[in-house]
Amino acid sequence: MEVLDRLYAYHQPLAASASEGVLAAPLTPILGLNAAYGNHPEASLCLSGPPIKDRKLVQTLQVGTVTGVSPSGRHLVEQVNWLQTRNFAKVLCQSWNLPEWEKPVSQHLSMKLQEHPEYIPLLCYQAGHLTGCALLKGHQVHLWGVMQPDALSDLLHFALSFSGSEIETTLTAGHAVPLENRTLLGYWLKT
Repeated sequence: MEVLDRLYAYHQPLAASASEGVLAAPLTPILGLNAAYGNHPEASLCLSGPPIKDRKLVQTLQVGTVTGVSPSGRHLVEQVNWLQTRNFAKVLCQSWNLPEWEKPVSQHLSMKLQEHPEYIPLLCYQAGHLTGCALLKGHQVHLWGVMQPDALSDLLHFALSFSGSEIETTLTAGHAVPLENRTLLGYWLKT
């Protein structure tokens, strides 16, 4: 399965529908919740490697696998259920500097996580305060947010120990985790 197909399969169940975007938050992994890319060239937002004619690049990202990551050991990570969606949305949106998105993201994810129990929400804490979140599905973690950079290594380490020998993840600029089988992609917006 190609990387775009895997990304689409991860995000599509979290979208309102496969043909319309629902959460077009700029410059964050929340873009993936649009899940309108790939199979829908008429969509306003698409994910692609090469440039798409008549579209503007709004974010670049790297997708690859992590087979080992050294945890910082400063953050406690735990698996939670959909009842913790409000906390998940809070740290996700605050970590990407989009606090105004907390309520719509929380409502949307609450409904979707009840429908799709294959997604496992992870929350990360330091001294009792939320420092990160990630949404694990099988061997994929593409929706995540961290309040402290080293929380990402602790989240990925936990996901690896939980689901096996490798995790596929998405990294945006400013997050340095060693990736194998790295693919450079971009979100392209219809102009």
